[in-house]
Amino acid sequence: MVRTELKFAGYGGQGVITLALLAAKAALEEDKEVSQSQAYTAVARGGSVWAETVISDEEINYPRAMDPDFLILLSVDASKNHKKDLKKKNGVFITDPTSLKKFKTKKTHYQIPAAQIAIEQFKMPVISNVILFGSIVEITGIVSRESARNTIASTVPPKTLEMNLKALDEGFRYAEQLKLEIKKEQAVNVTA
Repeated sequence: MVRTELKFAGYGGQGVITLALLAAKAALEEDKEVSQSQAYTAVARGGSVWAETVISDEEINYPRAMDPDFLILLSVDASKNHKKDLKKKNGVFITDPTSLKKFKTKKTHYQIPAAQIAIEQFKMPVISNVILFGSIVEITGIVSRESARNTIASTVPPKTLEMNLKALDEGFRYAEQLKLEIKKEQAVNVTA
């Protein structure tokens, strides 16, 4: 990995900035070069939010995502405003169909229903960030699972650590399964 750019977009209250910060912190755990930026409207909850995390093995000369390799979209408005930002060649979309039900693309697209999993399995909507973080780590390969675990362990309160680590593992598991399904689908499309 020379340089990987991730862009996260949604609305305030979804944890968009938290996801970008977790990715940055996990990369620092592996002594990688990192740049993280964010922007949001004056509305604290419900307003537009986006964040970027740039990770590299080499010095980062420009701190912003110029051509995001991965675009994580968590709302309809985010899709409308940022869909065009994804890298043209080999760019990958990651969405949560819980909040972005209708999303069409010909590019590689991972749908991670993190909010739904958080409610159904953990009875805690707020844990969806950790599920999504685990899925992002699995899909992008930006850091190891161990670094992701260490990041969660150093970020969340000790009394919620066990639950957060289970949510992280669920994110890994769900994305790993989805990667296999997408690989099979792509192989069928190539041979067709």
